[in-house]
Amino acid sequence: MKSTPPLLPTTQDSRGFALISVLALVSLAALTATAFLASARLEKTAAMTTGDQTRLTLALDSGYHLASYPYTRGDDTWNWADFLVGEDADGVGYLYHAVPKTNTTTGEWTNYALFSCATMSNIGLTLFNPSNWAAATVQQGGFASSRLNSTSQLYKMTNFSTTNVTSSGPVTRIPLLFSRTSPIVNWITNYVTNPSTGILTPTFRFAYFTEDPSGLIDVDRMGGSTSRDTGTNPTEIALGEVGITNFGTFTSLRRLFLTPGMIEDVLRTSNVTNGSTTNLGSVTNPWRYLSSSLYSMNGLLSTSGSQLQAYLRIPAGLGYNEADTNAGSTNKYILNTYFTNGNAKGSAFAAISKAITNNLPQFGATRSGAMSSSNYISNIVANIIDYADKDANPTVSGSGTNVGYDNYPLPVVFSDKIAWTKAAILSNSTITVTTYIQFWNCSTLTSPAVTYTLINNFQDKYLKSNGTISPVRIFSNSLSNSLSVPALGPNQIIILARTNQTNVGANATYPGGLQITNTLGINDNSPTGYATNTNLFELRLTNGTIISQHNGYYTRLGQKITNGSWDFEGTCLTMSRPDGIAPIGDPRMLRFITNSSTNTLDYRSSSSGNLKWGGYANFKDKPSAANKWNGHPDNWPDGRKSGAASPSGSGQTTGAGGSLPVNTDTLITLPGTAPAILSTNGTFLTIWELGNVFDPMQWKPPATFTANTNYYNCSIDQTWTNTGGELHGGGNTLRIGRPEHSRFAWTNVSGQVQPNMQSSAVALLDIFCVDTNTDNSNILGRFDDGNQININTAPPRVLRALASGVILTNDPATNIKIPTTAIDAFVKGVTNFRAKYPFYSASQLMFIGTDNNWPNTNTWPAGAVFSADVVRGTTSSANFEWSDAAAEEWFSKIYALSKVQSRNYRIYVQAQLIRTKGTNTNVSALSFGTVARRYYDVLNQQNNGNPPNCSMYLLRKVDY
Repeated sequence: MKSTPPLLPTTQDSRGFALISVLALVSLAALTATAFLASARLEKTAAMTTGDQTRLTLALDSGYHLASYPYTRGDDTWNWADFLVGEDADGVGYLYHAVPKTNTTTGEWTNYALFSCATMSNIGLTLFNPSNWAAATVQQGGFASSRLNSTSQLYKMTNFSTTNVTSSGPVTRIPLLFSRTSPIVNWITNYVTNPSTGILTPTFRFAYFTEDPSGLIDVDRMGGSTSRDTGTNPTEIALGEVGITNFGTFTSLRRLFLTPGMIEDVLRTSNVTNGSTTNLGSVTNPWRYLSSSLYSMNGLLSTSGSQLQAYLRIPAGLGYNEADTNAGSTNKYILNTYFTNGNAKGSAFAAISKAITNNLPQFGATRSGAMSSSNYISNIVANIIDYADKDANPTVSGSGTNVGYDNYPLPVVFSDKIAWTKAAILSNSTITVTTYIQFWNCSTLTSPAVTYTLINNFQDKYLKSNGTISPVRIFSNSLSNSLSVPALGPNQIIILARTNQTNVGANATYPGGLQITNTLGINDNSPTGYATNTNLFELRLTNGTIISQHNGYYTRLGQKITNGSWDFEGTCLTMSRPDGIAPIGDPRMLRFITNSSTNTLDYRSSSSGNLKWGGYANFKDKPSAANKWNGHPDNWPDGRKSGAASPSGSGQTTGAGGSLPVNTDTLITLPGTAPAILSTNGTFLTIWELGNVFDPMQWKPPATFTANTNYYNCSIDQTWTNTGGELHGGGNTLRIGRPEHSRFAWTNVSGQVQPNMQSSAVALLDIFCVDTNTDNSNILGRFDDGNQININTAPPRVLRALASGVILTNDPATNIKIPTTAIDAFVKGVTNFRAKYPFYSASQLMFIGTDNNWPNTNTWPAGAVFSADVVRGTTSSANFEWSDAAAEEWFSKIYALSKVQSRNYRIYVQAQLIRTKGTNTNVSALSFGTVARRYYDVLNQQNNGNPPNCSMYLLRKVDY
């Protein structure tokens, strides 16, 4: 143990001399009272001989050193997990310290018992074997299996021979602070060889038990605020859940909370526990949920102000390749370092792509569906960049194959009006095509004015006089027009029109003749016949980037247009599906959708009312079919409303005669809220903003998805397939802060269901971080983990304090306080999870659920805690406009204040001397002395080496 004292945390608080004097006197009085009580309890020990006192001290210290060995040993990993097994209703359980094995992606962990476990009983002349209190497990599912397997070392460590505590028995319970008692632990007996007899003789025995103060509320820095606005400030942790309601008095007493005993003494005399919390009743012993004088100081720097901050690391043990210090950087990637002056650096795309592919090699292949893995990753990265940057220029890679979604309007409806005017001289006859496009700004930002180049591959052909299709195109080349789209506000649309005209010209003398008499024949002799063409259109920016296009096959009706008249052919882009499965209608997906010759895009007359203008996407699949698709974003998988929209769709208006748009060049604001969230901050303000990033995965739903309402809040499961997925997709964002699709959420790689940290979007929280430090570049990527609570060890009431009090403000429809039913669900979800296996990362909060059979992959995400239904609770006013915003906000404010490891430990040791009667060492012949007890507060400081190493500091030891 190093003798160098730990650095004391700086404080932002300043007080007057008079107040300091008063506090000092009160502190002295409290210390005096504590010392007096301790002295009274130890009178019997004081009456011992010096030799016996020395042996008893050695016995106590033996327990202390054995308990601290697991976390002071040299480690080559930067992360670990401290967790409980067998906790009671008050959160007292067996504490383990788990260290992941490096140089592996198989998720191997060594779990050290921080208590005198059932596999430890005697120590003699040989070194104590660490394997007695260590158990190896593989993956979280492997931990769950070992926990229940009576032959496993993990099971054996808590399988005590008896639970009957007697004065001479092999087990004991250790009294803890605040009127609590430990669960059963083993006595460990020390034997020495009697020099005269050569017999191993017992001399003393000790037992120890460790608790984690990091699972409690740190009174030096947590609590006191009456609201939870930011989610990152530890003062926002809700003290009312543990019975502290007089915040003013509480915060003024912070300087008195020097030791656990002083917390109790001061709070008793200050009367700050006189309140009760809603639906919880009075909390008569709140100090058991509080801790003080905790430290967080790994990764020390000489730079002033940075000593208490630790690097954010990629956690080992979850399959991330770069988590091992020998494989590369262990620091999380700081997204904001890839932006400058509000826009992405040239290196941003490659760096972010590398971070994902290196650490999540199966991410693209597992999630992409019909899209190639590499294209999927490239589009995700482009969308991450374009979500945050300030400009409206999309990020492009792969020679234009992959284009990010940025702040620009997209086409929704595309139609051609074809007019025939026969002239006296046939070659002078004209065909006029007016192309109409409805643009939609589906983002939450105002899109700037933009000029597009529209390439309309108008491939319609003349009919021959005999009624067969000729090889002659009406327009010999594709139609190219410039389209100037004005600035559109969020959820605004505009319909623009461009006209192209051609003469019959030399086609008037086509051999055999064409149908260019009083009637113009196009495509097919029958009005119900079709011609099949490819690649309907492209929409390009002035720099040539294609931001929208139709790839694949589409059909056009045969037309016979009389002189002086016109006909109309159109389609609602992304909405045409001949397979009976409802389309989603997200225009961001159009450039990824590919129609085969057997699954064509229907492009035909709207005279029967199958096409609508001036609203959300709405399309009747075929004039003779009953399929009527509604692309209202409320029906998307990440649907915005608290309930799915009506199939008819709001805001829909039918064009004149069911054909022409009602208005062109007119801004129309659609009802509701734009579905695509974008930021113009030029950086990420929080890492959970990744949950707003567009996810272009392409999966074909089951045949039962015959209505758009089937998609609302749906979960992609094993019934979805990537075969045929090229026709589908849209309406998805990365599910961070709301239930992940079940297909990507779980894996049974270790024999039991566990979170899939290689395919779930929430794994990105383990790879990336956000750092907004601008005052000191030396502390980029660092944070103060003392501001966080260990969710593996927090008692239920502390979990309530972590989850409650949050004011939900992100949803535009409401500001509500998180309801009690949601807090109950959070506590149940956390305890469900850790009753099965530990949290290995705070990101795994995303997987908690209230199902009694959790995790039930057949029903997930039913019962998922971070879901709209749970967050809404029974609050009638919680009429969310966005189904995901409330859950994501609640998740983010809990995640920011959560961790899974500790650097502070409290070790309780009790010991007693043993005397023998002659050479008889049977238990019945032994005499056991007075029990002495001592607790040790310990700091495990992890140094900034590579690989890292640990130094242990003894902060205090107190006889009690």
